[in-house]
Amino acid sequence: MGAPEKQVEREVKLAAQQWHPVGVLFRTMAGGGRPKPSAPWMTFLEEGWPDYTFILRGHLVGVETKAKRGTKRESQVNMARTWHLAGAPILFPRSGQEFVEGVKRVLPPHVWAPPTPEERALFAEAHSPEWIKRPKEWLRHRGWLPAGV
Repeated sequence: MGAPEKQVEREVKLAAQQWHPVGVLFRTMAGGGRPKPSAPWMTFLEEGWPDYTFILRGHLVGVETKAKRGTKRESQVNMARTWHLAGAPILFPRSGQEFVEGVKRVLPPHVWAPPTPEERALFAEAHSPEWIKRPKEWLRHRGWLPAGV
């Protein structure tokens, strides 16, 4: 019997840490809701949206974790086709190792290379006592946020 999906999710989260701070893994959930009880129902993410969105050095990869015997729903396959056509692949890993192998298969080597000392230094700067509570100012300092925003 293979790993349950929750275990696969833990393995993927752990595997993604090798790319910190140039890679971030966000949990995303399809579905909808109401921002206020009186508001109309809103769809937040379409059915079939992957469990996680992984961003690595500006490249987007969807991650739909699967248990060993888990199957892909039609909505997930359709979403994978849409993402692939837009240039952002969706992986269906059944382990952390499959996640890493998939990232290395769909992204160029310079993207999945380990973080450089310069990238780690930039992260440290952004989270330094001088800037940690002033992210807007840090972004402006770096030229990544226009004045007036």
